[in-house]
Amino acid sequence: MNKGTWVADYYHPYVGMIIKCSNCQDKVKHDKPNPKFCPSCGSEMTNFDGVPEGWGRVLDSF
Repeated sequence: MNKGTWVADYYHPYVGMIIKCSNCQDKVKHDKPNPKFCPSCGSEMTNFDGVPEGWGRVLDSF
């Protein structure tokens, strides 16, 4: 296992994606990069422009 894979697996619970729903414009944190349905409005998500959140804290710990 290379170092990048170990870091991703170890810090997975702390790092998510902030995704803006294309229907209700709500920004929701997800563990998966492309969720199927928005938890706020229930519509199918079509906007997958996720912004990584939390990686600064992860990289600062090394």
